[in-house]
Amino acid sequence: MDEARWAWLNQRSRRRILEAAEAHFSEEGYETARVDDIAATAKVSKSHLYYHFPSKAELLACLIELRTAEMLSAKDAVLPANLLPGDPAGDLAGPIARAIHEILEPRRAFLRVALLETLQRPGSAEPVMLAVELVLDDVERRFDSAGLDLAPGWRTQLVHLGLFPACYLVARTEGPLDAAGVRALAEGMAVLERALVTRRGGRR
Repeated sequence: MDEARWAWLNQRSRRRILEAAEAHFSEEGYETARVDDIAATAKVSKSHLYYHFPSKAELLACLIELRTAEMLSAKDAVLPANLLPGDPAGDLAGPIARAIHEILEPRRAFLRVALLETLQRPGSAEPVMLAVELVLDDVERRFDSAGLDLAPGWRTQLVHLGLFPACYLVARTEGPLDAAGVRALAEGMAVLERALVTRRGGRR
């Protein structure tokens, strides 16, 4: 996301509206949530909300865009650039567990919205799937810069066996996450990532 778009989404009034939308979408569901209630929670008029976001669908798309950009930015601070599946001695599970706690857990409400949209309204889940593609593109760039090749079909495997289980765990848990459960999931994701990459030249 370029700086101008980031600044637009983070403008104080817009961000307050997006955060109000996130709360209502998470608690009530996208279809049930009312724009009047979102505006009231954000302490703006309905016309002011529509000035920034012409529809409820635009609200959802911008919320997904904002939170995805936040998570990709936070990832760089949590996952060391030199820690990759190609290093058999590296502790991949530790940073993955930290990412679940520090990146996903604080965004539980957003993950609930994203997962519900994907599972309940698959025909309207395009913004969610675009966000997933951005995350996977970021993974691919990270591995490519380290001279690692990814196995055919890696995107599907990483989404269904890694990203979605982690997001689902966070979204469905009430209260703090169980550290042992997060570590077990992270260890499974680390094994998966190692199985999906090879060093250029064919060596795992």
